[in-house]
Amino acid sequence: MDVKAGLIDFLRNEVLEDASFEINEQDQLLSEGIIDSLGLMRTIRFIEKAYDISISFEDITLENFNSIISIQDYINKVIN
Repeated sequence: MDVKAGLIDFLRNEVLEDASFEINEQDQLLSEGIIDSLGLMRTIRFIEKAYDISISFEDITLENFNSIISIQDYINKVIN
């Protein structure tokens, strides 16, 4: 499973608890209220476990975590 598909699957099933919820890779997850701060923290924990990385507090920004695309870009930057 690629990064985008894994994130969308996690958000639908674990954060939103609605597998049918449509999430576009460019949706503004935080700005549009799709996920809240607790959902963000759950997503960060998922990413840390799934990719064996540690996300610093300073990296938790809208720029890095507001959309599936920005999260994917952040993960790729950290693991490469």
